[in-house]
Order: sequence, then C-alpha cells, then structure tokens
Amino acid sequence: MFKAYSDPGHAWVAVKIKLLEDLGIADKISHFSFVKGNTAYLEEDSDLNIFVNAYVAKNGAKPEFDESHTNGQSRIRSYERYSFAKLMARKAAEKAELDAEQLHAEKLANCQ
Repeated sequence: MFKAYSDPGHAWVAVKIKLLEDLGIADKISHFSFVKGNTAYLEEDSDLNIFVNAYVAKNGAKPEFDESHTNGQSRIRSYERYSFAKLMARKAAEKAELDAEQLHAEKLANCQ
C-alpha cells in the first residue's frame, strides 16, 4: 500500500527511492516530483504513470493507494525537487564514506 497525498491543486504518491531503482525507473522521474530522505513523492500527472506501469509490469497488479487530502497547501511542495543526478551524487558520497570507514576499520584490525 502506497500513501497518496493531495491538496487542492495537486497530488503525489510516496515511493521509496530504492523501489524506483529496483523497477529501473529512477532516472525517468521528472523534477516535478519531490524527494525527502529516501522517499520520492511522485507527481500525479506523469511520474505516477511511469511508476504504475513499471509496478504492474513487475508485479502483475496495480499498486494500492491510501489517500490523504488537505484543504491547505501540502508540505510536500516545500521538499527538494527530485533530481536523479543529485540522488546518484548522494549515493556515491555515501558509498565513499562507507568505503573509508571500512578501510579505517581494516587498518585498525591490522595494527592489533
């Protein structure tokens, strides 16, 4: 079940970025969607269709949505715009940090 959010002007569905990667569509999501942490908020007009089509192709059924509406402006509009390039840069930085921590741990182990 995926959480769907809407305000009077737009709607989004929250999807983990890892799932977008697993479906092979992380690079197809536009800057009209948003991201916060490890979650993408896919805009309803285009990006949601990309996700639904890929999800159906992999799972043989449409995803289910739990909908939530606000009469005010959704806070999702204040999140960072989705950018595949930024996501890949963040992922590379996280990997480099983990590699450095592992190298440091190996050096410490070799000193004992």
